[in-house]
Amino acid sequence: MRLDMRTWGSGARTAALVHGYTDDSATWWQIGPALAERGFTVLAPDLRGHGTSPWADSYGVADFAADLRETVPRGADLILGHSLGGLALAGAVGDLDPGVAVYVDP
Repeated sequence: MRLDMRTWGSGARTAALVHGYTDDSATWWQIGPALAERGFTVLAPDLRGHGTSPWADSYGVADFAADLRETVPRGADLILGHSLGGLALAGAVGDLDPGVAVYVDP
């Protein structure tokens, strides 16, 4: 599933921020702009059934990971996943091939 995405900045480096369960991309309202000020294009997807992304019939970790693979560009400099976002990132990180992957409370 292609996810809706919030974006901050237009820098040469790319960061993706993946929110946790019951949150959405707005949870990064401080971190997204701060990274943008430091030269990043910051992408924050709304996971399926969260924020403005579509609802789905299935909400397994593999589904969330597949959505990230479809939505987040490969080779981002940094991807940070929090809680459910960290679990989803763990399932997609091999295909996304980021420079750095950070898992916060997965």
